[in-house]
Amino acid sequence: MGTLGALAATTASLRACLIVLEEVSKKALLVDDDVRACSGPEATSGYFQRAFFIYLYPMLMTGFRQNLTLEDMGKLGIKYSSKALHLRLKTNFDRTQASKSRFHLVCACFLTWKWELVLMAIPRFANIGACYAQPFLLGLVIDSAEADGNEEGDRITTAMRAGTVAATFLIFMVQAITTSASRHFANGFVTQVRGGLVAEMMEKTHRLSEKDAKNSSVLTHTSSDIESIAMGLASCVDIPITFIELGFGVYLLSRFIEQSCFFVLLPVMGSSLFSFLLGLKTGPLMAAWNKSIEIRVSKTSQVLHQLPEIKMMGLGPVVRDKIHNSRIEEMRTSRPYRFWMAILNMTTSLTDVGTPVVVMAAAYFWRGFGHRMSSDQVFPTLAIVALIQNPTVKSLQVYTELTATYLPESLHVIDQMITVDSEGHVVLDEDFASDASHAQLMTRLLSAVTSNVPQEVEDKERASIKRSWSSNRPFDAAKYGGSNSKSSWRLYMLFINSVGKLKFTSLSVLAFFMAASELIPEIYLRIWTDSAPEDGSWFGWYAFMAVAASAITGLTYWVLYTVVANTPQERRPASPEQLPPVWPYEGFVELTGVSSWYKPEVDMPPIVRDVSLLIDGGEKIGLFGRTGSGKSSLLLTLLGHLSYEGTVEIDGVDIANIDPDALRAHIITITQHPVQFDDTIRANLLPFEMNDNRGGTTDEQNRQRAAKDAILISLLERFHLWSKVRDRGGLDAMLTDVGYSKGEIQLLSIARAIVRRQDTASNLVLVDEATSNLDPERDTETQAIMDEAFAGCTVLTVAHRLETIQNVDCKIEMTAGKLTQFIHSERAIRRANRSSSN
Repeated sequence: MGTLGALAATTASLRACLIVLEEVSKKALLVDDDVRACSGPEATSGYFQRAFFIYLYPMLMTGFRQNLTLEDMGKLGIKYSSKALHLRLKTNFDRTQASKSRFHLVCACFLTWKWELVLMAIPRFANIGACYAQPFLLGLVIDSAEADGNEEGDRITTAMRAGTVAATFLIFMVQAITTSASRHFANGFVTQVRGGLVAEMMEKTHRLSEKDAKNSSVLTHTSSDIESIAMGLASCVDIPITFIELGFGVYLLSRFIEQSCFFVLLPVMGSSLFSFLLGLKTGPLMAAWNKSIEIRVSKTSQVLHQLPEIKMMGLGPVVRDKIHNSRIEEMRTSRPYRFWMAILNMTTSLTDVGTPVVVMAAAYFWRGFGHRMSSDQVFPTLAIVALIQNPTVKSLQVYTELTATYLPESLHVIDQMITVDSEGHVVLDEDFASDASHAQLMTRLLSAVTSNVPQEVEDKERASIKRSWSSNRPFDAAKYGGSNSKSSWRLYMLFINSVGKLKFTSLSVLAFFMAASELIPEIYLRIWTDSAPEDGSWFGWYAFMAVAASAITGLTYWVLYTVVANTPQERRPASPEQLPPVWPYEGFVELTGVSSWYKPEVDMPPIVRDVSLLIDGGEKIGLFGRTGSGKSSLLLTLLGHLSYEGTVEIDGVDIANIDPDALRAHIITITQHPVQFDDTIRANLLPFEMNDNRGGTTDEQNRQRAAKDAILISLLERFHLWSKVRDRGGLDAMLTDVGYSKGEIQLLSIARAIVRRQDTASNLVLVDEATSNLDPERDTETQAIMDEAFAGCTVLTVAHRLETIQNVDCKIEMTAGKLTQFIHSERAIRRANRSSSN
């Protein structure tokens, strides 16, 4: 016996040593340098450190004492490497793509991460066992409490009490560990799926053709679609496990209420059948809605990118109506889907609150409770019903969302992006890109070859090169110190104030009552079992409370739905002055003591400072100065974009009394960044007519349109833009299909301004860096066309450098928002002398 004892002790000691050694970090044992660099504490820790997340403690302690840096976070591990994830997904995607199945992307994801899905399921099964042990534990606790209350404590032995305590600790410990492990594996799975799909998408974007790269609708939903796929695939594990939970739960429920246990299936089966039928209905409706969303978001993002230029040109109302029509069409398309989903949500809510009521009614009035409410039966029954009900309702929602809503559409969008035709290859010289000296060399080379390039373009190119190099440098949070490790109340008030203190308080009170209403039925059952366990009339109030809880929940969602943030609106005069059709007819501009701000409520100096300027009709004025000197801001002030002090008059009319959209529509503006619409060439040249209904036109209207088309074609020929359009459908060709360069887009914008001048006869033209992307020869040719088209107009031209302003009467330098230098041309001096002699 002594020998066996010594052998057992030795074996136990060796096992303990192995367990301790297993917890020692394995990072030093890794031979490959790349693998060692990518491996973090999680990848090199032992089982217990990973199971109890002990490897996170150093990071948590560091974060408690000081601000965390990237070095404190550690590496995720080689299995989360984008390169490794991309190679795994690429191999399976190429294999499944040959099958030509519509589900080949999801099959590739399942094949790539099948073992991760299995790991997610293992702790779920252990969690099911721990959860379904709780009703039996609850029965033991209630039995012990009632025995003590009835002075029958001797019936419960000390061993039974100790076993109950140990079982409580064990059950909740297992539940906590398995829940954390399941979520940890799920997060790891989502991270890997997201990383693999993003890597595949990024690899594809470098091989897109120019046409596909410019198509913003292709990438509109990329981030949300990848997130939908990752979360959707992780949720797929819930569906098969739910059937196991359901069967096991019904069996355990039969131990308490006998045949009445099957009543728990009635709401579940009804909801399942309804969700299945509804899924067949909502699938095509969701696909149609997503398509309309994609179109609207694509057009809206294009407009938002060009919003200042659109407003400067006076196209605000036109573009607003265009986006509004897209929104109306989207809402019209979504109406059937939202109707059926509202019915589904109502059914889910009724199932959630109605299942306990149905089960309790069957158990009390039929079989189970024997027409008597008993605590040791009622509350374990409710616990099992909740254990059956929660995952079942969740799986119904997951099923409807996965099979009938966003997952199929997201898979289709990502699959379309990955399988789009590729073009060319991009090769990166890492040694060259990583060396800062080469970045500096490129900057010097850039200076040598950009002598004729505008200063702003040159500055952007320099900044891009320096930013591309510095982006790879590690982020040092110490140099940006000042942030506290603990958040103050001001951070919370930032979010509270955005909602409103009154609304926040109302929502908090309503949420409290909603949480309390969910507990009231259980409290009522406790009172029922103690006061009148054999009185069935109490059941009516119990059912009413369940319905009331559902109503309060619906009210909470409704209040949340009605909380809408207020968007600041542009100030408009109460009684705007009506402008004549031809205005400004002289182009007379007068600014008196004008100072303007982007945000007047902020305590900041004005961007334009005390400017007084008188411009006669027909004068050509050039504004030049460094970036940030206030040139473009002065034009924005003339267009009513900025809040200002002083007086701005055009042809004797104070612009403060003019509707901003009407003001901008009467002024010809050529913006620095040309406005581009995802529409035809004709619509881009005639944007103010893009919403006109072409249906049912008369012969006279057709003749007018043909004459206008002839003018447009003549202009495009003068700017050498027609050759690219002729073979692609003429004026009906889509702008994105033509493939204009940046310089040609600027020429198209100038042609648009010339057409607008012919239509309105306006004599005030604002030009903001209109030819910055043109070569000198083409710039000279374009300036000649503009001089001819805008002859007799008052023209204000903005440029960064003095030498780029030609054929003007006066050149004005701006510095820090002030007019600092006036340079009059000989032509202006001669004209002034003639005027004075007369």
